Amino acid sequence: MSNLEKLQSEERHLKNELENSLRLAAYEERRLVDAKGYDKEVSEKMRKSFYDDASEFRKDLHVIQKEIKKLNK
Repeated sequence: MSNLEKLQSEERHLKNELENSLRLAAYEERRLVDAKGYDKEVSEKMRKSFYDDASEFRKDLHVIQKEIKKLNK
């Protein structure tokens, strides 16, 4: 497997992880509407955690995409 193929595979993986994190964060957003007390606190923490994860995946994805762009030149 070439370096480009490895980077493209990592890019697909990061895109999937980013999408999953955003989906889970959206789910927690919907749960917050009906949540009360402890459940609300947990949902808020989970939502923040998923958004934080998505942010990290987005940063990593940007780095990988820059590397792919360099290799394609």
